[in-house]
Amino acid sequence: MTMNQFRLVAVILIAFNALGSVATWLAGLQNPKVGVANALGGGTQFTGPLVLLFLACCALALTYTQSRRLQRIGAVLVGLWGASFALGDLTQLFQHNDGISQGRWDVVLGGAVIGIVLGVATATCAVRLLLAQRRERRLGEVGVA
Repeated sequence: MTMNQFRLVAVILIAFNALGSVATWLAGLQNPKVGVANALGGGTQFTGPLVLLFLACCALALTYTQSRRLQRIGAVLVGLWGASFALGDLTQLFQHNDGISQGRWDVVLGGAVIGIVLGVATATCAVRLLLAQRRERRLGEVGVA
């Protein structure tokens, strides 16, 4: 796993979250009783809070720095965000329809499944990247000694 492969997966999850938030509101998939403020702090039907999306973008930006330590911190934070995103969407599958039509609820559930897959993929790629970097460091240490 390379850093660029990890970044690609992270960008896909970020794009899904951003586009999903917009699509949720435009398509009327959101419970009508929930306001825009909830999307900022609590998320939409199948996307996370926009505040966390902003933090994930900042963490992804850390992976573009020259510092290996900051790159690892960014990868860990994006990986944790991906895992929590997947967990949040998993809980969506066990909730009941809360005020939208059955057809729209099916779209929400479909989006939640896609979010789970993307979140797990991002978290898995973060772990694979960190393990690969660790192996490189160890091989470098052994080669120097």
